[in-house]
Amino acid sequence: MGLIVLARAVHVIAGVTWAGAMFVLAAAILPAAREAGGGAWFGALMRRVGPLSGLSSLLTVLSGAYLFFALHAHDATLAGWVLRVGALAALLAMVVGFTVGRPAGLELARLQQAGEVTPEQRAHIGALGRRVALSVRTTASLMALSVLAMGVFRYVVALA
Repeated sequence: MGLIVLARAVHVIAGVTWAGAMFVLAAAILPAAREAGGGAWFGALMRRVGPLSGLSSLLTVLSGAYLFFALHAHDATLAGWVLRVGALAALLAMVVGFTVGRPAGLELARLQQAGEVTPEQRAHIGALGRRVALSVRTTASLMALSVLAMGVFRYVVALA
């Protein structure tokens, strides 16, 4: 039981950190960066947020997988399926972050630190910024679905 309590604590703290970061990025920081034209402050912010969200996503998914297999692996009820949908959404969010957002963000930070940029590089920076924004919005949407599913899965039996 102690391991389950520890896994639950890690899952909740890491999940809140990851989801919260994605929600704030999508709703406030990315629009502000677009208005301000990006720049060094945005690169500095992303160098901190990127590793934080990466680590928190890994901890969330690993602890969630442990909890699922320890507690819900054979749950064929509606609640079990809601939990599976939430888990799948979180897993997809992590994949999007690592395969789309992270590479684009690293390249964007590298180019923004380079100093003087050519018109071609400026166009590439714009494309990378759009890719990062799409990744963040997609991840935030998937996290919203996951958070909702995790929050209500125990109560959907009352709806059936």
